[in-house]
Amino acid sequence: MEKELGKFLTKIKNYPVVGEENSFENSSKWPPKKKNFWLVDPIDGTHNFLGENPNFGSIVALIENREVVFGAIYIFAEHKLSVPGQLYFAGRDSGARKFSRDGYLISLTVSNVREIKNATLLVEGVSKTVVRSRFIQRIWKKAKRFYKGLSSSVALAKIANGGNATLSADILIMRGNKPWDSLAGALIVEEAGGIVTSSDGRPYSLKNYSDLIYTNKILHPKILALR
Repeated sequence: MEKELGKFLTKIKNYPVVGEENSFENSSKWPPKKKNFWLVDPIDGTHNFLGENPNFGSIVALIENREVVFGAIYIFAEHKLSVPGQLYFAGRDSGARKFSRDGYLISLTVSNVREIKNATLLVEGVSKTVVRSRFIQRIWKKAKRFYKGLSSSVALAKIANGGNATLSADILIMRGNKPWDSLAGALIVEEAGGIVTSSDGRPYSLKNYSDLIYTNKILHPKILALR
């Protein structure tokens, strides 16, 4: 799958492909020196995939001039999940959309929940880091619902879809994640009207990708106030 995906992407734009899997260019030296490249996680949620848990997907980002200009998330088993739509995507300054199972193209908007006490919180990342974080603990004690361990792809789809479905989510916190987990979804959420920053309020970037908050612009300052 990795090689085929790489071949497909380079036909669209002939840039190098950087990602987690061995088929791609070495991702250990991050960020790459190249200004333009594809960033890919072919199977996000590998353990779920191997365990026949439907919480997995593919994530693709296009980087130009060291900026995320396109992002896409494909949810393979969405019919088994509370995530309406299979392909989520966004272009810089072009909005965010999804293709639903029945073939409709639908605009995405994040939720308009105004208070943390009414919010659904998702957490993704290194389990030990998540459990020990006082910041995350303060948020989940206030939140209406709390879930962790879905996968980056499914969690990001739920946040971007927040304005369209009652079973979506309002806040996602990622801890210790890799750029191929977080950057494509950051653009999708942003283009859906949301905001993505680290806990100190810095916007996401090729250098600021590991510990991020994805939410709407109403909840964002209230979340940062809990630092």
